[in-house]
Amino acid sequence: MSQLDGQRSFAEMTVDLEELLKRIPEKHRGLLFERVLSTCHPSSSGCALERSLAEYWAYCNRGETGDLLATLLSPEVDDPRKDRVPKSPREWDVARLTAATLIQWLGSPVGRNFIREAVERAGGKISFQEPESK
Repeated sequence: MSQLDGQRSFAEMTVDLEELLKRIPEKHRGLLFERVLSTCHPSSSGCALERSLAEYWAYCNRGETGDLLATLLSPEVDDPRKDRVPKSPREWDVARLTAATLIQWLGSPVGRNFIREAVERAGGKISFQEPESK
């Protein structure tokens, strides 16, 4: 690789990273978020799945169209567990971090295997088609 190609690649990665960070705001990034970057993930297909799930989670939780996490954690009035729902900003930060981490993790090989096994235990069948490497 020539120096010019290396500089071009670096510039492209910088633009990609800036776009990715706009699409996935910090409050919707999980632990090990760096795995959504191709340079920080052991496999390109796993990276693509984790990135896609992280991006879609951020999309589903953008403010102007709703907040999926808040919807999921909104108990019915008579739900005896309603006192366990996050109340303080800090509790919501922890809930968002936990949810974002779990959603991204589902795209990993371990996460996909977890889904496959859970579906099979329920009597169903699911399979994943790996995205093509770019």
